[in-house]
Formats: sequence, structure tokens, C-alpha cells
Amino acid sequence: MNNPRSVRRAKRENSFVKLRQSKGLLAKAELIGDLGSWEHNVLTGENVWSANLCRLLGVDPTKTKLSEELFWELIHPDDREVVRTAIEYGMKDKHEYEYQARFILPGGCERVFYTRGKPIPGPNNQIIKRMGVTQDITVRVEAERALLESEGRYRDLVESRHDLFCTHDLSGRILSVNELPARLLGYCPEELIGRYIPNQLYDLNKTQFRDYLERIKRNGFDSGLMALLTKSGEKRIWKYQNILRTRGVSAPLVRGMAHDVTEQINAQKALRESSARLQRYLDIAEVILLALDLKGRIILINRKGCSILGWNESELIGRDWIKTCLPIEIRDSLELLFENLLAGDFSYVENLVLTKSGETRLIGWRNSLLLNDKGSIVGTLSSGEDITERKKAESAVRQLSARLLLVQDHERRVLAQELHDGFGTYLSGLSLALGKIRTFIDETDIEQRQVITESRKLIQAACREMRTISYLLHPPMLEISGLESALAWLIRGFSSRSGIKVSLEMPAPVGRLRPEIELTLFRIAQEALNNVYRHSESKSASVRLFRKSLNIVLEIADLGKGMKPRFLEGTPTATVGISSMRERVQDLGGTFTIESAKNKGCLVRATILSDDKPHEKEGATGL
Repeated sequence: MNNPRSVRRAKRENSFVKLRQSKGLLAKAELIGDLGSWEHNVLTGENVWSANLCRLLGVDPTKTKLSEELFWELIHPDDREVVRTAIEYGMKDKHEYEYQARFILPGGCERVFYTRGKPIPGPNNQIIKRMGVTQDITVRVEAERALLESEGRYRDLVESRHDLFCTHDLSGRILSVNELPARLLGYCPEELIGRYIPNQLYDLNKTQFRDYLERIKRNGFDSGLMALLTKSGEKRIWKYQNILRTRGVSAPLVRGMAHDVTEQINAQKALRESSARLQRYLDIAEVILLALDLKGRIILINRKGCSILGWNESELIGRDWIKTCLPIEIRDSLELLFENLLAGDFSYVENLVLTKSGETRLIGWRNSLLLNDKGSIVGTLSSGEDITERKKAESAVRQLSARLLLVQDHERRVLAQELHDGFGTYLSGLSLALGKIRTFIDETDIEQRQVITESRKLIQAACREMRTISYLLHPPMLEISGLESALAWLIRGFSSRSGIKVSLEMPAPVGRLRPEIELTLFRIAQEALNNVYRHSESKSASVRLFRKSLNIVLEIADLGKGMKPRFLEGTPTATVGISSMRERVQDLGGTFTIESAKNKGCLVRATILSDDKPHEKEGATGL
């Protein structure tokens, strides 16, 4: 039989073991749940905190006394009143209480704790202590705050966008929709939720909508265009991208995103119509219209350009213009011109182009730049005119004009010879006859003597005039002594006849030149001085003849009233004299210019490439 004392001792030891096990399990549970237990004796003020609670609050019980003052010190100042109120109400009503508060741990770290407490009454029903548990919920609170912020940002993003975000079931019933796009359709979201999408389509076609649902079910997604009807009856086109969601929901639903592309569709339609009209205008234009990108590739060419070049438009678009349509020998120079054009040089350009058959055509180009909406250069736009036939005609006219000038000079020479040899002989004979007649008259008759004297003077004047005309038609001095002497003779005679003071400047002797150059420069000086006399009203003029590098330059200047601009260029309004001077110079490969300003005179300049060595042969014909 067991000793009763031994039995009681065994029971106490067993109870102590179970108690230790319970405390061990409680400690583990507290550690796992980030919580701790506590007890506060109201009568004695004694506080008992579990080891895990001390750890959570950062308190070392071996170094710090656990007290009511320490508890209130750890609570965030802004939360103390809330905690105090919760405890007081719990103690007053003798029921459980709870609160959430921030604690500032030693070291300044802030954590959030949730506490549940319970008042414990004594034998006389008076509260003798309170006890409870406190849990660290910092991670959960921060996660909830982050979730709320994320939901807020998402809500702001969705609600502020014009894009449509919605869900609908597999029957087409709208389950949700954001506000702004609903407003754009004339509704508030509550009016659309519950409606069926087919009833909102502009052109109700149930078959098309059923096909859409079938694609969603089969593929799990679908995209395309949908014409919706606004509340006011307007048609709006939306582009959608929808996906089917089957996981995490009680019933399958479609999540959709769409945006209004009505203006974009209308703009594209208008652009196509505008492009079609532009293409028609381009095709009827009688000039080449050519657009190149920054790399010189063809991005536009009209029907006229294709016709001249012998290519189809589809064959040219995207190809390098210079490598495809220009002769090899001018490609380098045209690449430089293209770079200059991009840099802002819009000069008129004439160049040969190469057709598909290998024929060359001469095109005159007027150029500009292509700019985008931001003003950046994206390419070039040029209009070109086929001037091949015109240039051939101009060349033929110049050749004819040159031949006419040669014939004219020849006729002048013949006429000058005839005047000198014909009329000059007659006048000489008339002068001899007059001298013989004088032997038959009465020398004492004053009237007869005066008639003879006057007749002799008239014959002498006629000889001088005949000689001047003959020399102006073809000065023999030009062939004998050269241009310098001929100009000096021309200027002396011109000044004597016109009363206009003319100076001749030759900084250095130019020597003899080719006969055709000397004759051309002489005729230009002759014509220019005649224009000074007839039109300028100038009292003086100057003639300069000099060499500049390998060129011979002749300048005739006056200080008169100037010339009207329409007479300066080689146009049909230019005078015959100016055209004749220009043609003479151009026929020799030179340049002819006229500079003039109102009441500031006029400067005529002819520049002709000369031989490196002066021409010494005398007796040249000049033809």
C-alpha cells in the first residue's frame, strides 16, 4: 500500500512538471506570435512582463525595473490619451478592453502594438489586478498602409485616365467601369453597370458580339475596334484589348481596357483623302516633284517625274536618288550640293539626270526643306523642270546669233571698205574736179570764189564723216595696232562728237589678243558708250581694261541716272544692244554683267578668258 505522503508528493511533482511544460509552450507561442503577456497588480503596483514581451519592448528586466511609469514612458505621447481612456473604461465597467498604440523603444525605434487586457476582481468584487497580452503588429500595419496607398494610387490612376477599364461577364453584362470614360460616353458609372454591351454598340450586330465572346472563350484574349453609342447618340470608336479571367473569381469574367480612337480614325481618313487629293495635284503638275529624306532616299515622286525618268513609282521609292538617277561623273558634286541644301542653300540648280534607258535629261531645280511638326529638318522637297529642249533651243539661238554677229561684222567691214574705196574715191575725184573748175572762174568774182570755198569745205566734211563712219563700222586700227589703240581712238572720237568726258584706264598693257576677243570688247565699249550718250544723262564716263588672272576684263562706268531693273537681265525686256553685248561675250565663254542703282550710274563689265600669251599676229581678219 502506498504511503499517502508519497502519493501527495508525486502529485505535486507531476503538477510542477506540467506547469513548467505549459510555461515552456506559452513562451514558444509568444515567440512565434510576436506577442507577450503581462500582469499589473493594482493594489501593490507590481508589474510582471513575460520574457518575450520584454524582448519585444527592448527592455532588459535585469537592468531596468518593470513599472507603471516605464509602461507610460514607452507609449508614444500622441497615443497615451487613447490608451488611458481604453484602460479606464475597462476598469470602470469591469470588462475586457483593447487598444492599438505606438511604442517608442529604447534607441528610438517606433513599433506598433495591439493590446487586449482584462480586469481581475478580488473576493469583495474589487479590481485587484489587470492582465493581458500585447502583440507586435508593426509589419501588418505597414503592409495595410502600403496597400491602402497602392489602392489609392491605382484608383487615382484609373479614375483620372481617359482609358476605359471595365469588367463584364460572358453574357456581355457590365460589372464595373471607371468614371472618366463613362462620363465621356455621357453616363455615370452606375448607369452603365448592369447593362449589356450589345445594347451600347452603335451598329447593333449580335452575331459580331457573339463572335467576340467566342474568341475570348477560345483564346483567352481579344483585341480590335468597337463602335459605341453615346448617350446623345454620337458614334465613338474605341480600340480594346480584353483578357479572360477564370482564376480567383467565382465565375469567369472579362477584364477590358480600351481607349477612344475616334479622332485618330477620322484624322487618318482625312489624311488619306488629303493624300489622294495631293497625289492627284502632284500627278497633273507639269514639273517633277521630288522629296528626299536626310540620307538622300526617295520618299515621294510624282507621275511627271516617273514619266521623265522612265521608272515606276514603286521602283523608285526608298532608293538612293544620287546613285540611281544621276550620271556617275556628277555624283560627287551633287552630294555636296545636297549637303549645302540641308544647310540652307536654296540656290537654283541645273544638272543632268539619268533615265532608266540610259538617256540624260537636263533638269532645273528649285529646292526647299521638309520640316516636321517640331520644326526639325526631315528631308528636302524639290520641283524640277525638264529644260533639255529649251536649252537646245537656246544653244541653237546662241549659235544663230553668233553667226548673225559674224555676218554683221563681215557686212560692216565690207560696207566700211566700200565707203572708203567707193565714196572716198568719188569724193577725192570731186575735190580734184572742183580744183579744175576753179581755173575757169573769175577770181575777181567774190561770189564765185565763196561758192568754190564752201564746196571744198563740204567735200572735206563729207570725207571726214565718211572716214568716221567707215572706221566705226570696222576700225582698221583694231587689226593694225590692237585693242588698246582702237579704244583710245574710239574714246577720242566719242568725246569730240558727244561732249562727254571719257577717261581710259589701263593699269598695265594687255598686249594683243585673239582677233575675236579684241573685236568683241571693242563692240561692247562702242555700244556701252552709245548707251551713255543716249540714256544716262551723265557728263562723264570711264573705260577700264585690265588683266585679272587669265581673264581680260573691260568695264565701262558712268555717273548717270541708272537703268531700270527690268533692262538688266537677259529677258525679252532687255534692249537689243544689251542682248547683243551679252551674246557676244557668252559666245566666247565669258560673263557679262550690269550693275546699276537709281541716280548712281551704271557699270557694264565683260570678262573673257584670254590666251596665256598675247597674240602677236598682225593683219588678222577679225572674222
